[in-house]
Amino acid sequence: MAKKITRRPLTTEEKAWADRLMAIFQKRKDSHKISQVKLGDMIGISQSAVGQYLNGVIPLNLMAKISFAMALECTVQDIDPTCPYATPLTQAETALIEAYRDMKKQNDTQNQELLLFAASRSPAFQKALEPAPENPFFPAKSLNEKH
Repeated sequence: MAKKITRRPLTTEEKAWADRLMAIFQKRKDSHKISQVKLGDMIGISQSAVGQYLNGVIPLNLMAKISFAMALECTVQDIDPTCPYATPLTQAETALIEAYRDMKKQNDTQNQELLLFAASRSPAFQKALEPAPENPFFPAKSLNEKH
């Protein structure tokens, strides 16, 4: 007879992560034509494991958060707003950054301004421009300050 594995209950915070992940999955399921099986294939886990993460049976660790975020085209912070780790950039995001840098090198201010105008319409862009809170472990240094 197989031994039944007893799992610890998820914390309130871990359950909230699972709930956010489920909400993101539900939104993407139709628009991206994605199933739990396909999502599992994308991140290298079984459909059963995907379901357990989505339903809050097993807690999301950092690697799971990053994997789900990349596959579902969201950020880790969409799943766990307190997570300090950033989601790796997609190919399209990297291309946008490179395009902006090329425009800057070529002094193409007109297209730079158009790109920035388009980006400024996004609440995420506005939030990214907000000053970061002071980190007591790594205080900000002035560029003129000698190290």
